Amino acid sequence: MSSVSSRNKEGTAEECVLTVKLVGSLRTSLDNDVIRVRISKRAISVAEFLRLLLKKYDSLGVILDEVGKPKPSFLLFINNVDYALLGGINATLKCGDTLSIVPIVHGG
Repeated sequence: MSSVSSRNKEGTAEECVLTVKLVGSLRTSLDNDVIRVRISKRAISVAEFLRLLLKKYDSLGVILDEVGKPKPSFLLFINNVDYALLGGINATLKCGDTLSIVPIVHGG
């Protein structure tokens, strides 16, 4: 997805859209497998974006631990690359990026 531009009343602001792909139980909790979130700047850290995402969709709070980091039972991918390889919680999301959140399902 490419960036989406829009202008505010002054005609100067540019917004962009990030896509979030949800898998498994996360998809079920929102009745949707893809959500698009507008941000008001060209880049945002994963940590900052997750906080923003949870303000809009509180049911996604299950993905974070008590200090605000993704729980080990969830995998995050930025444009199909493990976010840990891109800097983890400090990795940068840019306009048009896709963040996929995948719950790990396992048995014993």
